[in-house]
Amino acid sequence: MFGIFRVQSDAVRFDVCGRTSKVQSTPDEKSVSRRLLPVLVQPRLGPAMTLDGILAKLKNSLRFLRVAVARNLARTLNMLGRGAFGSRAIRAARDAPIIGSFVRTLLAFYQPFSTLDAAEIYIRRYFSSGHDHPYHSYIHTRFGEMTRESDYPVLYHLAPIASQLRSVFDLGGSVGNLFYAYDRELHLSPHLRWAINDLPHKKQLALDYARLKGENRIGFTDQFSDASGVDLFIVTGALHYFKDKLAAMLGGLDRLPKIVVVNRSPFSKKGDIVTVHDGGQYAVACMLHDIDTFVQGMINLGYELVARWPVHERRTQVPLFPELSDTYWGFCFRLNSVCMIEGT
Repeated sequence: MFGIFRVQSDAVRFDVCGRTSKVQSTPDEKSVSRRLLPVLVQPRLGPAMTLDGILAKLKNSLRFLRVAVARNLARTLNMLGRGAFGSRAIRAARDAPIIGSFVRTLLAFYQPFSTLDAAEIYIRRYFSSGHDHPYHSYIHTRFGEMTRESDYPVLYHLAPIASQLRSVFDLGGSVGNLFYAYDRELHLSPHLRWAINDLPHKKQLALDYARLKGENRIGFTDQFSDASGVDLFIVTGALHYFKDKLAAMLGGLDRLPKIVVVNRSPFSKKGDIVTVHDGGQYAVACMLHDIDTFVQGMINLGYELVARWPVHERRTQVPLFPELSDTYWGFCFRLNSVCMIEGT
């Protein structure tokens, strides 16, 4: 189960290790956000009080209750699973046929699935939206205005080469929020070309946001092949939405990127696990890749592991598998034939 972000009209609040942080909005930022975010709360006209209308209301109420029960049970199990005794008790209940089946029913979408497609079909019973929810894009415009704790390891490794960067491929880059955060700290080159690769509906949002920011270094591409030979390939908070291994994806390029950064990514301690990311107002199927297989795949591709760091802002939690719970992780890889990072 992943963190839930709550947005207010003049600030963003988010839970980081149990703490609440706040980022104030300027008038210009408010106008940008309002243009990008459709009104999420509008007066609703209820259906006519016909039998169909009553049944529709009942169905929605039951769905809401089902989600609330699943979230609360998952939260309770995750808390219990942090202790040795609680972890053993959860595993025993999970492996007991009758109890395990009952708990899985109550947990609904908070459980492993066989495939990403199976998970996606299942969660649409409870959530109509995934990455297409307007809240998802809105929150990323807010992230562009802040430097998060887990950004600092990336900034540390990029600082010596920031002025040399000319091409960046940002996989799952949403509206380009990483660019704005990193440019604020590193003062990236005016000659840099930062290419965002994301779902098609993000393109206009990203370009509109760049225009409102007066930024001409941002571009959008729907071609993964454009990552070929770039100075920096970065994927932050998005790797778990891809079924394929990163090494396999990069291996299909004509030329490998020189530097690869993976950040704010959940992994599995043992084997790949398909589960669900609960974003509060939306939910998306995701895959927790086996962490050792991930690292070894990059090494076999010809990369050197420069650094790895835990991301304590977030935590991987699969309620019925407490032994797999872990922090998120970040990695920096350098192509063996490249010497761009000083001091390494």
